Amino acid sequence: MPSRKASWAVEGSSGRLERVPDCVGSADEGTAVAEAERSTARVLIVADDEELRGFAERLLSGSHFAIHSATSGANALELASRESFDLILVDLDLKGQPDGLSICRELKGTPRLAWMPVMFLTGAAGGDLVGKAFEAGADEFLVKPFKPDELAVRARVLVRKGREERWLVERARKLAEKIAERDDELDDLRRFAQDIVSSLPSALMVLDSEGTILFVNGPLLDLLQAERRDVVGRKITEFFSAADLSEMIGKALEAAGREGQPSRLRRVSGISRGKQDRICDLTVAPIDYAGVRQVLVVVEDVTDQARAESAVETERAKLNDVVNAMNAALCLIDRDRRVLWKNRTFDLWFGEARDQPGFHAFRQRLSQDDSWYQPVFGQGQVRHLTWQVFTALGQPRHFTNIIAPVKSEGGRPADQALVLTQDVSDQESHIEQLTLLRELSQLLRGTLEAERLNHVILLCVTAGHALGFNRAFLFKRNRETNALEAQMAVGPTSREEAFRIWGELSSQGRSLSDLVAELSRKPHEMPPLFRQVAGLSYPLDDPSEIVVRTALEKRPQVVTDASRDERVTEDFRRRFGAQEFVAVPLIAKGVVGGVILADNSYSGRPITEDHVKLLSLFAAQAALAIENADTYEELQMRVSQLHSAQDKIVHAEKLAAVGKMAAHVAHEIRNPLATIGGFARSILKHPENVERVKRNVQIIAEESARLENMLKGVMDFSRPSAPVLKTVDLNAIAERCFRTHSERLAGRNIHADLDLDHSLPEVPVDENQMVQVITNLLHNSADSMPNGGALTVRTKRMGEEAMLQVTDTGSGIPAEIMDRLFSPFFTTKANGTGLGLAVTRKIVDDHGGRIDVRSQVGQGTTFTVFLPLQRSAKGLAARVAEGGTAGN
Repeated sequence: MPSRKASWAVEGSSGRLERVPDCVGSADEGTAVAEAERSTARVLIVADDEELRGFAERLLSGSHFAIHSATSGANALELASRESFDLILVDLDLKGQPDGLSICRELKGTPRLAWMPVMFLTGAAGGDLVGKAFEAGADEFLVKPFKPDELAVRARVLVRKGREERWLVERARKLAEKIAERDDELDDLRRFAQDIVSSLPSALMVLDSEGTILFVNGPLLDLLQAERRDVVGRKITEFFSAADLSEMIGKALEAAGREGQPSRLRRVSGISRGKQDRICDLTVAPIDYAGVRQVLVVVEDVTDQARAESAVETERAKLNDVVNAMNAALCLIDRDRRVLWKNRTFDLWFGEARDQPGFHAFRQRLSQDDSWYQPVFGQGQVRHLTWQVFTALGQPRHFTNIIAPVKSEGGRPADQALVLTQDVSDQESHIEQLTLLRELSQLLRGTLEAERLNHVILLCVTAGHALGFNRAFLFKRNRETNALEAQMAVGPTSREEAFRIWGELSSQGRSLSDLVAELSRKPHEMPPLFRQVAGLSYPLDDPSEIVVRTALEKRPQVVTDASRDERVTEDFRRRFGAQEFVAVPLIAKGVVGGVILADNSYSGRPITEDHVKLLSLFAAQAALAIENADTYEELQMRVSQLHSAQDKIVHAEKLAAVGKMAAHVAHEIRNPLATIGGFARSILKHPENVERVKRNVQIIAEESARLENMLKGVMDFSRPSAPVLKTVDLNAIAERCFRTHSERLAGRNIHADLDLDHSLPEVPVDENQMVQVITNLLHNSADSMPNGGALTVRTKRMGEEAMLQVTDTGSGIPAEIMDRLFSPFFTTKANGTGLGLAVTRKIVDDHGGRIDVRSQVGQGTTFTVFLPLQRSAKGLAARVAEGGTAGN
């Protein structure tokens, strides 16, 4: 027979493309088919509707179709019997006889015409009508209106199909001729095949359509423990001991003999009449022998295999019982992390359906954690993982997982893996409780703002990572009103919201610390649940309310049935709507500061004694945190009051400093002004004495310079500007100041040395103010060495600070005046203002640095300035604004 290959065609009236086979024979035959396909197709349109006939002709014209028409059924059948058409289009609504269906039946019932494809065209396509059309033998069905190119496409497909069928018919005719020529050869082959069958080890028999045994081979006789004469000619059902087996075999024989359908009967017992029945598989298949339908039965003795399979199945059942009874969830997954199989425990823990929260969370964890994937599927290793998964009720469970590859044949990488999951929640519970309390305590200690602390406390009560209650309410004692007032409420407001939130938390895998951090980043907003209790207050002298009773008795109150519990008032039931809840007091240092109320209204999880104990332990930590927050709030108020008092004191000190400065300035300028006035009057008395006038003017100029220097110092100290920071080279500033004063120092017999650290990075400073600092320190050191000496300017990096150091070998500073060294107006120099070092320290302070001085009398002094390598100008400006000056 020719081989088959696929081409595209349009399926039915839907217009969908499907694969249809091409028939390909020899090279010459394939060429003939291809040439036929390229030739013009003859199409016969059968329709008494002139409009439909003309419409179809227009759609097919120009598409390699030669159009022929018939207006009646009789005319169409006459044309089809005389000429061959590649396609016949029939109007299903054709009137008269024969109608459209009759035309199709006639064509398909005539062997030499049956290959011609028939396509029905109609304006209505009811289900019955379509069925009748295809029962009549139609190849295609098209409903008006249809797209212009749709008819052409389907026509080409049917033309191709018809030509292929015509070619196959012709091919079959030629093959039949060849078969007829070789009938004699086939007879020889049949005898030869019979000899081969007789020698086969498999048990075979040939039956007629009624189940009578016509032929058996040796292995079958051995299986039946009978002679050939005792078997041939008898019914096959006689060799079965059970009636139901006989009926089953009879149905298989009927299907094979009459319907031509092969069948296979597995594990058939009772086929032997010996002492022990054998178990066999029967394959029943129809065969044609000399034009007569017969049945071939192949009998395979599978007794040993069946018993082995039975034993394996028994062991598998035992294993399944063990797997389902063990306290572990088992599942088989593929490389796409899809669950292929799971045991009953898995269904109980995570749910049976993929859309259940637990099942979804399990798959999410498999997908999010990739640490196991490559070792298991790529390297064939076993991996151990620990997960926390939320159950369908939103409760966290701890699981240890062993993921092992299922080895593939031939050493190929594993395509599947077995996941053994064990619930270790109970084992982890006690350790987790201790760890949880420690973590919650740390979270509470990190929050001092009262409202946010209230929110964090209830977040710890409700979070699945923590205590895991559904809802929580916080009541705090108001000492002024002596009442418990609602301060916060956290939790979902409906069951739908609860399961949505639990599902999101389970898939996101966020920790409690993440939730608290997120709470800190967001603007503080009251949770929607709090609106239900906002403004609620219970006087502490009314013990009828259970929250008050909890505070007065200083012990937890557990309610399991609020509708019947006399401790719960009707108003409380209506407002909170919880049938089961727990209330615990907040006690710090023996004093009740409030009450926490918690329930599981949506999950329905019972509140156990362990839950109450853990909540009570947490409440003790929360009470201390609330007390600390209250203390902190009071301390802030006290600090605010202290700052206010300090501002007043600073203002008074500033006024006093202004007065002191004014007195000092008045005292300092009195003598220079007196000297200037005296010499000025002397000049007026004797203006003719030039030499005397010059001498007096020189003295006046010196005293004026002294006044200017003193006033400049006062102005520098009293009104220092905020430093304008720029990142500059401190070495370059130090070297420039050193070079500027080197000549003056050399003139005073001072040996100056410069020691710079060239690895020192650039420093953010105000360059002009830093020049003033170095200049003041150089002047101060030079003044301490009237008879000469040595001076060293040094820079160095000290960690995250830059060091500037000026060292001299001068007279040194006595210890008793060291504390006053940087005080304004303090000086030991005859002509000093006492403001140089004060201004220096002020500049260093404004830069966020510090200045240190070490000195020994008679040996010298070292001034060391430390400046930060990183400092913002905004921070320094704030520092200057906060610090103020003595002159402001």
